[in-house]
Amino acid sequence: MSQTPNPNAAPIDAALAHLEPGFLVGNGRFTLVRLIGRGGMGVVWLARDESLREDVALKFLPPEIRFDAVALDDLRRETARARKLTHPNIIRIHDLYKDEREAFISMEFIDGPNLGDLRIEQPERVFSWKFLEPLVKQLCEALDSAHGEKVVHRDLKPANMMLDSRGRLKLSDFGIAAQVSDSVSRVSMIRHGQSGTITYMSPQQMDGRLPQVTDDIYALGATLYELLTSRPPFFTGDIAHQVRNLLPQPMNERLEELGIENEVPASLRALIMACLGKAPEQRPSSARAVAEWIGLPPVAAAARTSEPEPVRAVEPARPAPPPPAPEISLPPAPLFSEPPAVVTETEDASVATGSAASASVFTTRLLMVLLAVVVTLSAGLGLGAWWLWKRDASQTAKSEGAAEANAPAGATASPAAAEAGFVNLFNGRDLSGWSGDPAEWTVRDGVIRAQTKRRPSKNSSCLFLQSEPLEDFELRLSYQRWSGNSGVFYRAKPLPEGAGGYQFDIGLGLTGNLIDAGSDRPRRDLFRVDSREARRTLPKLARESGWHELVVIVRGSQIIQQLDGITLCDLRDEDPTAPRRGLIALEAASDTIVEFKDLRLKRLVAGAVDRGEKRR
Repeated sequence: MSQTPNPNAAPIDAALAHLEPGFLVGNGRFTLVRLIGRGGMGVVWLARDESLREDVALKFLPPEIRFDAVALDDLRRETARARKLTHPNIIRIHDLYKDEREAFISMEFIDGPNLGDLRIEQPERVFSWKFLEPLVKQLCEALDSAHGEKVVHRDLKPANMMLDSRGRLKLSDFGIAAQVSDSVSRVSMIRHGQSGTITYMSPQQMDGRLPQVTDDIYALGATLYELLTSRPPFFTGDIAHQVRNLLPQPMNERLEELGIENEVPASLRALIMACLGKAPEQRPSSARAVAEWIGLPPVAAAARTSEPEPVRAVEPARPAPPPPAPEISLPPAPLFSEPPAVVTETEDASVATGSAASASVFTTRLLMVLLAVVVTLSAGLGLGAWWLWKRDASQTAKSEGAAEANAPAGATASPAAAEAGFVNLFNGRDLSGWSGDPAEWTVRDGVIRAQTKRRPSKNSSCLFLQSEPLEDFELRLSYQRWSGNSGVFYRAKPLPEGAGGYQFDIGLGLTGNLIDAGSDRPRRDLFRVDSREARRTLPKLARESGWHELVVIVRGSQIIQQLDGITLCDLRDEDPTAPRRGLIALEAASDTIVEFKDLRLKRLVAGAVDRGEKRR
């Protein structure tokens, strides 16, 4: 590794101050050449390995570790784990050396700058995405490889991302710097470990929890945020409080506030904000998922032994654009004319189980086989067991029969939802049963994802459920919005501009609005979140990132919208022009990224009025 000494860094401790160029260390094996870095955690020297006749970097350890057996043992184990990492984008760790006078770690020397220093030299102190894109690909490959070896970096930041003489990314200090920091903190009782790196720590790492892959994902998001805007997400004031409790400022607002012009794609902004989620489950689950999100899939594991391509100053090749989207066609077919398959981990993806009734038959046959064994082994208990089973099976059949009677024709009730009469509208694998633009609506990691392009007009993209028009029903789903505006249409119809009908609005400052809109009639605002009552009832969570639970109930003229367990509105729309039946559609406006999952529907008795449901 290579670093430029910081003149403002902490002074070198007395035990290391005697080191000079030409000194022999490591029992005469290494000759010191020049000091290349120093800080509170020690110093780094360029040295010549006289045995292998090559340049190496030596990280000399502070006295708190040199004279503490526990700290040295922890570091020795961390070094042994880091030595297993042999990826071309990870700086190689050679060995840990200790004698009565000194202790240091020898590692690969990289003759190039780190991204932190290099950023300072750029116009407006930011990198363009065109420059960073190939580096992020290499970074994701390095992290994916290390995480596969159960090694978490724990100190990911621009200063630990080096560029070699060919412009290739080299990631340094895998687990080493964090272990040194932890050991110094434990021995000295001072929180040295957060100095200079707190701005990249996840809330969980800051609280001292066990290292997780999602800690590195958070640090990756904080790093990209800084490289593209010139500042980390939180950089002044009580940073620890902000990291734990506040949402980062949107990147476009930060750039505008600082007067910086830097084009950051919407999908990239959404990814970075996802990486900075407060809870681990809000972040991408892996470095591979990060790369795939922005269209930079890491190379296959078998190909990782080859060297990555150096950074190029040209725009990387883009895949060919998808074919034009077909026009939305909504034949009057029953809901899910082809039932979605239910696949287990042990079954081939092409095997479908059919309806809940089929599952019940299978369960019944299995129980009968088990019953025969029990009767054979214990005739005395067999009759009683048979009677109990028959009674329970009869009750189960009645319950399932009631659920199936209430479900739309051809729909499949999930085992968990069958008792309540709900059917699944999404199979978790593809868009079977839905119709929309395949260039903008896809399925990823078991969720429906919309990523729309920027349009000169305000036209939106809609994904319609292919069914007969629905009248009275209860719809449940989960959504999370990364950017832009979205919505859920119901009792709707397709229009050239998207859809028309009732809409639950989703967007910053808009979430919870109920409107009746369409290009074929005047817009009607039935409920707005900026009313005094809405300000009291709308949960703050609705304006933040993460998954949210939406429930929509329509019975005749009655409309109920609930968000995260809170009833936002319960009203009656007696207008003669109000839609009384129609379709369900998911909407994404221009330049929007939004996801949906757990979509379920239950038919209600037509025109019935809810008089006894408990309001939350």
